[in-house]
Amino acid sequence: MRAETVIDSVAGTLCKVATLANYEMTPETVFTLRQAVFLNRFIQAIRIRDGDRVICSSEDGLDPRITLIGAETGPIPEPGEFVIRPPSANRIVDNTIKVVFVFALNKAIEGLIDPAIFNQVFDFYAHEVGSRVFLLYGDADVLTSFGEPLVTLPPDVDLLKAGSIQWTDGGICRVTASQRYPISTVAVTPTASVSSKWARTAIEFSLAGAAIAALLATLVIRVVRRTRSVEADLREAVKYDELDVHYQPIMDLRSNRWVGAEALMRWNHPQRGMIPAGEFIAVAEKTDLIVPITALMLERVAEDLEDTLDADPELHININLAAQHFSTHQIIDSVHSILGGRIRANQIIFEITERGLVDDHSSPAAAVMRGLSQTGSRLAVDDFGTGYTCLSYLQRFPLHFLKIDKAFVDGISDAEHSSGLVDQIIRIAKSLNMELIAEGVEHEYQVHYLLNHGVEYGRCWHFGRPMSANRFISFVSEKNAPAAH
Repeated sequence: MRAETVIDSVAGTLCKVATLANYEMTPETVFTLRQAVFLNRFIQAIRIRDGDRVICSSEDGLDPRITLIGAETGPIPEPGEFVIRPPSANRIVDNTIKVVFVFALNKAIEGLIDPAIFNQVFDFYAHEVGSRVFLLYGDADVLTSFGEPLVTLPPDVDLLKAGSIQWTDGGICRVTASQRYPISTVAVTPTASVSSKWARTAIEFSLAGAAIAALLATLVIRVVRRTRSVEADLREAVKYDELDVHYQPIMDLRSNRWVGAEALMRWNHPQRGMIPAGEFIAVAEKTDLIVPITALMLERVAEDLEDTLDADPELHININLAAQHFSTHQIIDSVHSILGGRIRANQIIFEITERGLVDDHSSPAAAVMRGLSQTGSRLAVDDFGTGYTCLSYLQRFPLHFLKIDKAFVDGISDAEHSSGLVDQIIRIAKSLNMELIAEGVEHEYQVHYLLNHGVEYGRCWHFGRPMSANRFISFVSEKNAPAAH
């Protein structure tokens, strides 16, 4: 492509000069030739020839010797043809490539090109891969070459097999032929160079692979150790009752009264400080710890709020259940043994994720849900709309509340408009006689929209942040006081 570009440019310049020059040794002709050379960055000089005699040159008057260089023997081709001639055998005297345009019988204009013009940039890459590239004219004339100087052109290379790899006595070759000019390039790489490069590359990749493998192994070990460390520490925390429960208030949007809270487990690690709930709850759900953690939460709720819930029967506490709770009846036993006689069953709302809803009525999960409902506790579907619940499931199980995920609440743009998804969820809940709890309510206009569309409850930091049991008791007492109400 580089050679074609150079030849195109030089040929175009020679055609223009052929229409301007008067083919005589005059100052005007020399000026025209020099101007053409100045405007074309590929041409070193332009000459007008008559047979093997130079009539005029762009270099006339600069160096008298140049006008004597380049006399060609043999006939000049027919008028209108282009010819490309390689450097002369005596390259010390004439090391230029000539593009010749024949414009009349035995008369031609030739442009002299420095062979290095073809090597720019590419010579570096040829050296990098230990190759040499030959630019050929016709079948054998070497116009120029660049790359490793000791590499020679293999005599058995087949120029007709362009575009394919050839294995020759001299190494590995690839021929690329021009579709416009009788020129081609042959890239030659000695077999020894290929073997050396392959061996070096194999070693480099092996070392790099070993380093990456070691890095990944280190990271995996650290993650496993950290996970095991969190799991071991979490077991100790459960064993020695080191976990705490915070309460995030829930408001009745209709009366502005605080009607309960969602119980949230918190873990203040003695060395690492406060562990994010998402981190240790995920570990607990992957192990067998989530069940005893929930039992511990029930015990803590009873200790913290037994008197408060007894004094205000309208208050309720929401407790999240994981998928592991629905494989056995242990959670039902915990409700009876821990909460029985201390907290009214209807003041506990168990939140079930969509994964807990199954189609099989005889499955353990369905039996657990029915058992919880028979204790008097109420059930809520958590984050409805973010999973894959079949709507028929909502009719088959004893569900009392449906929670709207924050992603749908965020679709409320003002007090009168929403994305429409939250409206669909509200209609579904109302058709099933289920009450609604909206999560992530951050703005007053969202409160007004939800209230106007029949949503009963709201929970988020806009109403109150998670707080300790003592703070929650004071908060509810202060907010629900008659004067404040």
